[in-house]
Amino acid sequence: MNKQPKLLYVIYTHNRPNVLTNCLNSLFNKSETKASRVLIIDDGSTIDVKNSLYEFSLKNSQKIPIDYFSINQNVYYGIAAEFGFRMTEVYDPEYVFFIESDYIYAKNGIDIVMDIFENNQYGKNCIGFAGYDGPDFYKKEHVENIYPQILKNDYGEDNLNRSILFKPFDIETKYGSKKLELVSNSCGTMYFNWSKLKEIKNQFPNEFENWILRVTEKITPRAPGSKRSLSDGIMSHGISWLWTKWAVKNNIDTNKYAALLNIKPSVADHINGAGINGYIVGEGQTFVGSPSWEND
Repeated sequence: MNKQPKLLYVIYTHNRPNVLTNCLNSLFNKSETKASRVLIIDDGSTIDVKNSLYEFSLKNSQKIPIDYFSINQNVYYGIAAEFGFRMTEVYDPEYVFFIESDYIYAKNGIDIVMDIFENNQYGKNCIGFAGYDGPDFYKKEHVENIYPQILKNDYGEDNLNRSILFKPFDIETKYGSKKLELVSNSCGTMYFNWSKLKEIKNQFPNEFENWILRVTEKITPRAPGSKRSLSDGIMSHGISWLWTKWAVKNNIDTNKYAALLNIKPSVADHINGAGINGYIVGEGQTFVGSPSWEND
């Protein structure tokens, strides 16, 4: 790449061109913030996705470059996510937003994320944001049992300060008052400060590579071709695990800050569910929504 992009969107999709187009429309038309580049990763679609992208690009007056990569078989999110990370290393943006294509963004949703990243101390000290205000965040059995166990199983320790997690507090943004909470879990959609991730990678290269491999090594019967599938819990908890090591080394107060933030009301709604592959519901069906979604 000749010029480092400030903001890269990496969007994962599979067999849902209309859902993808709706996602792109909300990203391009509802926020002042514009991505420098968009990377579409098509996880082995068996119906035509490229034609919808071509039609969208013709109507795209912003002329933001859209790169399309197709995986020749449906390998599921594990391999697709790893490919997205490796391609992000090539593009080398300041920020990267990994987005499942069944997301619809609120007015100024992306602007709010970038404003907190750049103008709020919590945003400056975090790695990123959860994709949306997920219902699973608040299940007692997850918060107290499943989430800590993920860290213990996959990284040998639960090093998070859990006394500061899941306690919303008020902040002011350019777009009005919002609530933030510190979280350790996210869906597969996450918004990252890639420059900070690179800094952490440079300081903890072995741990960083271990995290990437942990994300993608899980065996699943739904992906016989890849034998690996993303667990977004492993992904987000691994980010939290890495961040804590970096924070301690760099004297960041782990009694106040955390790796991942959650914005309330949510900046996006996860309309279809089931991530990029949509094996539970098809186009036009709503499976899951954010509990704090604002309609506009």
